[in-house]
Formats: sequence, structure tokens, C-alpha cells
Amino acid sequence: MGPLAVVAVKEWRDMRFLSLDDGRKLCLECLDSAIMDTHECQPLYLEIQEFYEGLNMKVEQQIPLLLVERQALNEAMGGEKGHHHLPETRGLCLSEEQIVSTILRRPRIGAGYRIIDMITEPYRLIRRCEVTAILILYGLPRLLTGSILAHEMMHAWLRLKGYPNLSQDAEEGICQVLAHMWLVSEIIAGSGSDVASTTSSSSSSSSSESASSKKGKRSEFERKLGEFFKHQIESDSSPAYGDGFKAGNQAVLKTKPSIFLTHQQCCLFSSRSIPNKVTLYLRRAKLIDSLRLCLRSGSGTSLSSLLNDPNLDSFIVTHALRSASSPDSALSLIDALKRVPHFSHTQVTIHTVAKILAKAQRPEELGILIDAVNSGKFINVARVSFMDRMRWFALAGDLESVLHVWDEWRGLMSKRPCTESYNIVMDLYAKMGMDFEAVNVFNMLVNEGANPNARTYTVMIKHLVNVGKLDQAFEIFKSLPSMRMKRTVKQYSILVGGFISIEQFDVVKSLLNEMHIDGMLPTRSMRLSLECMREKGYVEETNEFLREMLPDERIQSIGVVNDSSDDEEDENENHLHGNDCCEDVDVDGVKLKPWLDPSALANSLNDWRSEEVLALENAKFVWTTRLVCKMIRNFKSAVTAWEFFCWVAYQPGGFVHDVYTVSRMITKLARQGNADLVGQLICKIKREGIILPVSSLRLILDFYGISKNTDAALRVFHDVKDLCGRISKFNMMLLYTSLLRTLAKCRRSTDVLNILEEMMLCGIIPDIQTFSGLMHHFALEGDLRTVQNLFGMVRQSGVGPDAYMYKVLIQAYCKCDRAALALRVFEDMMNANLLPDAATKALLVKSLWKEEKLREAAAVEERTEQVNEILPFALPGHVYTVSAVDLKRVYDTYISSFENGFSSKC
Repeated sequence: MGPLAVVAVKEWRDMRFLSLDDGRKLCLECLDSAIMDTHECQPLYLEIQEFYEGLNMKVEQQIPLLLVERQALNEAMGGEKGHHHLPETRGLCLSEEQIVSTILRRPRIGAGYRIIDMITEPYRLIRRCEVTAILILYGLPRLLTGSILAHEMMHAWLRLKGYPNLSQDAEEGICQVLAHMWLVSEIIAGSGSDVASTTSSSSSSSSSESASSKKGKRSEFERKLGEFFKHQIESDSSPAYGDGFKAGNQAVLKTKPSIFLTHQQCCLFSSRSIPNKVTLYLRRAKLIDSLRLCLRSGSGTSLSSLLNDPNLDSFIVTHALRSASSPDSALSLIDALKRVPHFSHTQVTIHTVAKILAKAQRPEELGILIDAVNSGKFINVARVSFMDRMRWFALAGDLESVLHVWDEWRGLMSKRPCTESYNIVMDLYAKMGMDFEAVNVFNMLVNEGANPNARTYTVMIKHLVNVGKLDQAFEIFKSLPSMRMKRTVKQYSILVGGFISIEQFDVVKSLLNEMHIDGMLPTRSMRLSLECMREKGYVEETNEFLREMLPDERIQSIGVVNDSSDDEEDENENHLHGNDCCEDVDVDGVKLKPWLDPSALANSLNDWRSEEVLALENAKFVWTTRLVCKMIRNFKSAVTAWEFFCWVAYQPGGFVHDVYTVSRMITKLARQGNADLVGQLICKIKREGIILPVSSLRLILDFYGISKNTDAALRVFHDVKDLCGRISKFNMMLLYTSLLRTLAKCRRSTDVLNILEEMMLCGIIPDIQTFSGLMHHFALEGDLRTVQNLFGMVRQSGVGPDAYMYKVLIQAYCKCDRAALALRVFEDMMNANLLPDAATKALLVKSLWKEEKLREAAAVEERTEQVNEILPFALPGHVYTVSAVDLKRVYDTYISSFENGFSSKC
């Protein structure tokens, strides 16, 4: 092992690791750049395609790139014929028709730093050329994923160009050369250096200098990681990969006539003029604006010339489609694209077309498109997931198709599908006036062990408001904080519109006040409602919100077109800047604001290089609170977001940070564990007297639990009064709960007990889900005395334990091999007329058998024999967040709103 490898391994030994489902370990620093699903890998795929084009080695065929699990990779390798692979394969270039299982969505991190909720789908590979797909193992750092992808793309290039009979050493060696060249280009680009590595070929030096114009300085850890991967290639001792690389690298260095990859080709790549990312973004924005104007004017000749622009790509087409004034206009653009030979659809453009068809209520055409994708007609587009099919059919109002897809999905899974699938069905039932069915889906969601999310309650509130049950909707809305559920702008918007329609302006006034306290900006859909309220005399209450929603006069229009339809609301939400105006437009009509996508703009600034910042300054954007908030949210790196946050405050135009931008910035920093920058921002908050929302402080405490930074969490908590002003007793209880959860995550048991004692002395009683979480923590720590003390505190405080608390205790005791204590809790549970779920009962019986308490196990079976058929599948609730009592209260409120209708139907 070389010195770089020793350094890297030594640093990794002290890190916390994430456990992947195939036994691999991923350190948290590698996790920052790890690529976890197929969609997430596409930008890297495009970068490497550009790298190959710069070497005059463009891969002409559109080859699907799929991220897969270890098992799927091994199965695909077994189906290949006559190709050499490493003993532990991490990438494959396939040439045979197969069905592979691809990772559809990035998995989540569960308890104990383990990967959960991995969603995969089968993908059929169809042979249309010598290469059917490239497969890459998921969960690898970006630099390693890229080097493997560069290697496999060289295999693809060789096969497509007609080099099928190269020797194994020659083919694997030259593929390693390309992987090495790409790594060197990334390392040099990331270091900001113009000096090429002496260990690489001169050709890689040239290409590296070009790449450096596109990337900013990388972290020291990622630089070392890149050096380590490069060293692995250089020091490989295997005949095919090691000796082959050395021979290939020497051939490139000497520019032998027999080798197809020459030094001159690399120099050509380095001499290409590549604009910085912000300049590229602005070029694209200008072309998108031209397409928007053209689609509204209906000029076929202009559209044809715009579509033949060499800069046209899937990004431009996607956003032009989304900005179209009507489905027919968007579909006319899709039809025109068929006559553009250099354009081919990607997954993003196809999904955009599907949404357009869905919004236009064309389920038959939507079904045909889905079938075409799934049959492999679009070779670089993955199969449509169950979730996307459900979303699109729901948007089209096709209930039958939604239920068919849902049933198919549930039939293929051993567990329940995700919460969002229930939300889609519930929402569609509500829209179609099928109240009983909507309530039943919510009941099914809870009984099957899923936890409702914010969108579940948005669907419920919207349903109740639409049927005139505003009081019940408001009651559910008010209960969300006690369930640790964030209240969303959409929920506020629905309720504000509903109460204004019945002229209950006092309720609206209180909602607007709560919205301000929560640090939320209103959506533009609220504008008409608030103007109506203002006309009734509520000027002061609505002024601040309306000021933010009114069009900014500093933003010029790009042009005027004869069109009766205005911009879509979501377009107005995102498109706010302007400098370049279209000329020669002198007719009256609809004015279009310049197109802007905060997400794309933020991505172009991720490296925060000086030339990109200069291009941003020259663009003369009009910076508003809404736009700055969206920019902060879309930066991947909190450090880059902080650079932008500081920079924008000094730009011409007089932008001043307020509570909205400060709240988003401080939570962004806390999410990524930047405690020092959080401390600097807190000093600014105190100095300027800004009052933070309590919800932002709770997020900071929760995020510090994820990053295991308890000292920073305690410091922030002790500043709570300076940061948030006067805080209600209920909100203090929520803050204490967040702090206790963070301390428990970090296994600071002594601090947990101290904070709990402080909380009780202040007269603040934890709720039942907090007690459940603390008991679970101490049971797993083996501190059963504290668990019993906490259970006694629950009884003394008058908060009766619910079924979920009993479940938590039984499971914790069983994991600690204390089945006798678990049995005692079970008996208390049954005596309180509460039933365990089937899994908890089975765990208790198994634990009793394991500890040879056969008589007690038989007694449990006997006691539950008569109720086995009615044992719930899962008990509702979750530690620290929501209790079974909360969920029952919500369900009772929901179903009681329709009881008269249900009884009349019966």
C-alpha cells in the first residue's frame, strides 16, 4: 500500500460509517459526494460524455446508464459472454439483452446509520447495437463512480467503433488510461492548479487544464480521495489492469501511430473554449425565452430556426415545454422536435411530456407514451416507476388506472408502499367527491404502519375546506405542531382562501400572524385572497405579504405577444429576472417576465469561482427575498450558500437580508454541520435584533443531532430567548423535545437526564411520544432503572401510556434479553384493554422461548388466542414525534366531518 493509501486509511479509521445493504461501509465524508441512484448519476454521465467529445471520441449511440445494487451487478455479469471482469466488479459495459434491477430513488438513512427504503425496478435491455447499457455499483464517491464510468465508456467506444478483437490486456489497459486521465483532470481542476501531474500523460495534462475551467476548488478530503484512486490505478499489479495500463499509458505518451488515442487529440480538447457555467446558464435562458415568445406568437418559421440552434439540448427543451402557455402549445413543440435530427429525448423531457398530457386530461395518450417508454422505444429513458405512473394518472383524473397501478405495486412488495402513494389515492378520491373512500385510505395508511407526512395533512385540509368543513380543517391544522409536523405554505394558502371566502377575517388575521411567526412567505396564489381582505379594511395585516407578491417594477419584460393566456403560476414563482429584452415587438398583448430557474442558477454557482461570480454580477439580477431564499435552498453546499448569502448583501439594488433569508441560511448551515458559521450568523442575528421562528431553532437542534454536535446544540438552546424572543410554554416543550432527542442520538445520557430535570422544574411536562423516545433510548443503553423511573413519571404526570409506548418498551426489553420485564409490560398493556400488534406479540413469544420461559410463552399465546384475528398489523405512532392518541384524534375529526353523509349512504 502506497503512502497516500496509508494516509487515507488512517483517516477513515476514526470516522463514523454508513452501512449499505450489501455489507459495504461508507464514511460520512464520502457520503457527501456518493451517488446513490440512477437519476443522480446523469449529470456526471453528461460530463464524461463531454470529456470524450473533447478527445474527438464522441460516443454516438445513446447508451442507458443504470445504477444498481451488488446482486444485480453480479447477475448481469453472469449473463455476459466472453468479457473480462475484476474479481469484485463495480461497473459493467453490457452487450447482451437482459433484465436488470436498477435503483430508482436515493435510499434514506435509517436507525443505526443503515440504508433503508431502497426502491428498485426491473429494466429491460434491448440490443440495438453492440452495447445495451452501462451498469455502475451505487453508493460510491463521485470521483470513483466517474473513473469507473470513464473506464466502461471506453469499452463502449471500442465496441461501437469496431475493435472487438483487441487483446484483454490492451482493451482493459486503454480503458484504465481513460479512467486515469479523467481522474487527473478532476484533481487538477479541483485544486485550481494549472500544473499537470507529472505522473500522468501529457495528454491528460492538457485535458485537465480544460476541465479546470469548469470546476472550482474541491475539499482537501476529496482531493486526497482522488489521489488515492489515481494511485490505485497506477500501482495495480494485475496483468490486465496493471500491466495493461502501464503499456497503454506509455503508448499514449509516445503517441505511437498504432494507438488510436493521440496526444494531439488531447490537446484539441484542452484548446476548446468552454464558457463558465453561469454564462452557459444565461445563454440557455435566452434561448428558452425566445422559445416562450415563439410558442405564444405561433410563428412556425421562427420555431424551426430556434430548434436548429446548436445550443439546443434537453435542458432547454424541458423548460420551454414547462413554460408553454397551454398543453396544445407544448405538444406543438414536441411535434416540431421530431424534425430536428440532432435532438433526442431524455428521461427529463419524456417525463415533462407525460405531465403535459396528464394536465391536458389525455389519459389514453399518456398510457401510450408510458407503454412506449417501458417497451424500450426511448433507449436512454428508464422504465416509468410505479410512483410516476400513479402521479400522472391522478393528474389526468383517471382513477381506474391509478388504482390498477397501486394494486400492481402492492402485489409486488412484501411491505407496504411509501406514504406518498396513499396520498395520491386519497387526494384523487377527495377530488372526485368520494369522501368515504378518502377517509378509508387515511385509515388504511395509519393501520398499515405508515406515518402520515405533511402532504397527507395538506390533502386532508384541502378536502375539508372544499366541502365547507373549515372548522374541522382548522382544528387539524392547529394540531400539527404537537405531532412535530411542519405546517406548509400550501396549507396556509388553502385555509386563508377558505376563510376569506366566508369573510371570517379575524381567523385569516391569526393565520397570517402564525405564518409570519413560522417564517414563511406566501405563495402568489394567495394574492387575490389578500387583496380581497385588504379591500375590507385589513390594510396593515396584508401590506407586508402583498408587497412581496406584487410584480417588481425593476424587472423588465422580455417582450409582448398577442396571447390571451397569462403565465402559469409556477412559472411566475420561478422566473423573475431580466436584462435582455427582445426587440422589434410593438404590439399590445401579454408581457412575459424573463425566465429564471433558481435551482439551475444555484447549480451553476456551486463552485463559486471568480469568473462565475463576475458573470453573475454582470447579469444584473434583481434580488428579492423570494429569489434569495430559493437560491439558498438550492445550493448543494452550505459553504457556497454562505458565500452567496454574504455576496448578495453588497450588490447594487439595496437588497437587505430579513428573517426569511436568515432563517433559511442558518438551517442550511446547521443541516450540513457548519457550527462555526452558524455561530457567526447567530452573532449577526443578536446584533441586528432579528427574531428567528421557533421552527427554525427546532430544525437547528434536530440537524445537530444528525451531525452529532451536541455542544453546539446546547449553545444554541441556551440562546433561545435572545434568538426567538418570548416563547410560549408549548413551543418550549417542542424545543426541549428536539434537544432531548439530539442528546439521546449522541448517547449523552447524563445530559438527557439533566435537561429533563430542568424541563420538569420549569413546569413543562414532556408529551407521551417524548417519554416513549427516552424510554427507548435508555432501554437500549441497558439502563432499565431509568426506564422504570420514566414510566413512573408518565403515570404520575397524568399522561396515560398508549399502545405504542407499550410496544416500544416490549421491543426494547426483548432486545436487551429481558423477556421477563417485557412480559410484565405486556400484562399491563392487556389489563389497560390495549392490544399489541402481531409483530410485537411474535417478538415477545420468541424472546420468552429464547430464555427458556416456555410456560410464559404459552400463556401469552393463550391470552391472545381469541384476539389473534383482530390484532392490528401495526400500531400507529412514532418515538419523539406522533402518538397513537394524536392520530386517533385526527382520524375522528376527519371521519366525523362526513358522518351524516356516510349514514345516509348506508
